Amino acid sequence: MKAFFIDCDGTLCDTLSIWRHLAEDDLRARGISPRADLNAAIASYNLHQAAAYIKDTYALACGTEDLLTAWEARLEDFYRYEAPAKAGAGAFLKEARALGIACYCVSLTPEGLIRPLLRRVGLMDDLDAVFSGHELDLGKDSPALYTYAASQVGLRPADGVVIEDSHFALQAAAAAGFHCWAFLDDFHGSDHNRALAGDADAILQSWQDGLDRLACLNEDL
Repeated sequence: MKAFFIDCDGTLCDTLSIWRHLAEDDLRARGISPRADLNAAIASYNLHQAAAYIKDTYALACGTEDLLTAWEARLEDFYRYEAPAKAGAGAFLKEARALGIACYCVSLTPEGLIRPLLRRVGLMDDLDAVFSGHELDLGKDSPALYTYAASQVGLRPADGVVIEDSHFALQAAAAAGFHCWAFLDDFHGSDHNRALAGDADAILQSWQDGLDRLACLNEDL
């Protein structure tokens, strides 16, 4: 194992609460009732893709950039000033790097949001790089974002472990040949987490579980 490729939202940081109602609240403010499956439909999209989907699906008169501006204004304060790191995430990153394992953050969220967050909660210094699907116009419904990140640091998928709280993202990474660890977040519900765990090589219910796995790796080195 040469590297961890770790999701941000719901994995390194506790940010999922704001995403639950972001698009729904925006539509309601425009006098439109969102469909029950809206969040599931856009879960694998970056913000650009989600805005385009909502504009087309709900026949909005505004442009996608108008949607993005409204969403990013709401997200910015939360990411810059409120959202916390997951307990133990920093300790995991430090221990992984002490073992010579590189750590990369791979997220759909714009870098302008996640970098200030990671810096504020003290995780940035222990990450070797940050890759954002927003800037690259890539989602996590295919392995392209993770394979791009690996290629940029000279690694093959088989050299790395992806740590994800999202089932569709973990499935995509596994299909590309990454080892995959599931990080269980209660936000997703028991059915999702059961499916996520079923497709993973290892299950983390907390970052302490991650530290325990690193301790086992250290014994094997």
